Amino acid sequence: FAVLALFITGSANTILTKVLLTTKAVGANGEEHLFQKPFFGTANMFFSMCLVMPIYLGKEMATKRQGASMNPDLVDSLLPGQKPDKKGPSMAKQLLLVAPPSFFDLLSMGLMLIGMLFIPASVWQMLRGANIIFAAILTVIILRRRLYAFHWLGVALALLGVGLVSVAALNNEQENSSHSSGNPHASFGVGIVLIAQAVQAAQIILEEQLLNDVAMDPMLIVGVEGLWGLLFMAIIMPVLYVLPGQDHGRAEDSWDTAL
Repeated sequence: FAVLALFITGSANTILTKVLLTTKAVGANGEEHLFQKPFFGTANMFFSMCLVMPIYLGKEMATKRQGASMNPDLVDSLLPGQKPDKKGPSMAKQLLLVAPPSFFDLLSMGLMLIGMLFIPASVWQMLRGANIIFAAILTVIILRRRLYAFHWLGVALALLGVGLVSVAALNNEQENSSHSSGNPHASFGVGIVLIAQAVQAAQIILEEQLLNDVAMDPMLIVGVEGLWGLLFMAIIMPVLYVLPGQDHGRAEDSWDTAL
């Protein structure tokens, strides 16, 4: 059920994101233009991750109430001979360890949304399979783990699929260019998305290394990563507002986004 839900919500997310980036709206200058705000979409992702925090806190409160209502002798009898686990990192250190993966998540998602501006949603979704390829390579190089033949077979199939999708997108770009129609920057979009997959694979490896000893609830990790992401975005968005670009002369006009 969880895998099916992942496919459904993932596909819906891709479609809705493409709809958002191709929607026209009246901006700060009073003119209608495409709502192409990739880093606003990234901030939305981190905000959504923060929404699990109330759920986590509610679950913790319910667990504490349940534990307080139980007889301590009964609790001890349910866990005979169990000794406290070895003390791990402090909570402050655990919270700090979530920051680097959060930054990699920000970078990968920002690049992916930039790439989505130049390629169809279907191509974008299939190119995300390159994550498997980069993760396998980094697993061998950084984690020093051995991959078996069936692992490499999966990597080869993913490589074949990504290669076919990339070639199809580039051929479509050439045909559109010859007819003076369509998007002439599909190759740029494909390249950006592939770089984003390499960054995301690095994030996965980093999470496995840094969060291996973190004794935090998975929901809490998601929420904390969202909080770190919003903190990073609070620093990055003003920088994007100052940098030159195609969004009213800025890399991304946050004032126009708010309006």
